[in-house]
Amino acid sequence: MVALALTTLTPASQVQTEENRGSANFLVPLCKMWLEFAETDRETETLQNMGKTEPVRLAAAGVCVGVVFGVLEDLRSMKFACPPKDITNPQLIRTLLSEIERHPDRMKEDFVVRARAAMIKSWPCRKKKSAHRIGSPKP
Repeated sequence: MVALALTTLTPASQVQTEENRGSANFLVPLCKMWLEFAETDRETETLQNMGKTEPVRLAAAGVCVGVVFGVLEDLRSMKFACPPKDITNPQLIRTLLSEIERHPDRMKEDFVVRARAAMIKSWPCRKKKSAHRIGSPKP
């Protein structure tokens, strides 16, 4: 009976020690890995070879960027974040990482939440001035 109880507790304790794959701690290094690929002069053939020899590393680097651009598209569509039209992908990722890493005490938090906050802070959308005012007109 005791052995059965111990074996049923083992999976639960392992789950508690697993890394949170949605945290900034997990995804920031993947973004940095992507920057390494994006900012070096890697030939297409070199990347294709990495796809054959290190597919997990190459795919992992893309995970962060996929998350970042998914969040950005949501924020753009709702007019919460408006990065400059001429910003490059590496510039966008570097700005985001810089903002997230300013608060190392919050790296265990959800990356998407941190990314959203960083994008809204870094690239707020300008409010359009309305031609009409609500309320009574001035005399």
